[in-house]
Amino acid sequence: MLNLFRMDLRRLLRGKALYILIGVLTAVVLSSVLMSDGSANIADLLGASGGSMFDAQGGFGSGMGLSIIYGLIGLLVMLFVCNDYSSGFAKNIFTVHTNKWHYFVSKLLIMMVAGGIMIAAFIAETIIFSLILGRGLALDNPFGLVMFIFQKWLVSGAFAAIYIFINLLTRNKAVGSIAAFLIGMGGLVMGLQLFFGMIGIEGSIITDSTIYGTSMLVGPEFDAFTLLRVVGFTAIWTALYGFLSRKILLSKDVN
Repeated sequence: MLNLFRMDLRRLLRGKALYILIGVLTAVVLSSVLMSDGSANIADLLGASGGSMFDAQGGFGSGMGLSIIYGLIGLLVMLFVCNDYSSGFAKNIFTVHTNKWHYFVSKLLIMMVAGGIMIAAFIAETIIFSLILGRGLALDNPFGLVMFIFQKWLVSGAFAAIYIFINLLTRNKAVGSIAAFLIGMGGLVMGLQLFFGMIGIEGSIITDSTIYGTSMLVGPEFDAFTLLRVVGFTAIWTALYGFLSRKILLSKDVN
């Protein structure tokens, strides 16, 4: 498993995909800083103020921040997994690594590494652009912000797990891209919320338990109960999609 992880890590760092997505991230961060008002501080720009990725008008909301990482991870998973199969590389992998569970674990760990790199880039760029443009960098609760960042990164593992499953199931780049948008950017959860509202049912218990809903529970003030919920839901969703991914790997032929 370690050899497979090392191979994927080399592919991640030597390939173009991660750096292209960081370039996209840079444009998003710059736009966020430019559109922010003078009262926005570092916590606001990182999305610690909470809220949905999208506002009521369908544009980017004030709570976007680090949540953009979830959509980018979806695109990265899609490129990794679908390219493995379309290029025939997956056949070579499974010839050497017969334990297909290792494939899922390696991809999950690689996406956690990629998520950490993109989060670090997001934070660094937010600080740099804020200094250049004269935005506020006041930080009232450093520990709360650190825990916010940690929990956002932790949830990225659960997002990666569902993306891996979807791409193993479909092996289709178009489907993988749509999944990255709908799931990573909250479109699916927003649709569920609208549906529950139309039929007069309080659906927050269900939507808050989704991967995206779990990520939105995290705020700038550290709360031990929220941390436990995040850890619990992340573990449950990751284990579920890990199990389903293993079933797919064992049941579908590599071609």
